[in-house]
Amino acid sequence: MTFSIVAVDPETGDLGVGAASKFIAAGSVVPWVKTGVGAVAT
Repeated sequence: MTFSIVAVDPETGDLGVGAASKFIAAGSVVPWVKTGVGAVAT
């Protein structure tokens, strides 16, 4: 099971993605972030 969260600070536009999983190195494949576009956790 994997838990993930995506958040944005509306004042600064800062984005963040966090993931927790029982699978090793899930954080290397779960988040996708691109400046000026957005963030996704898959």
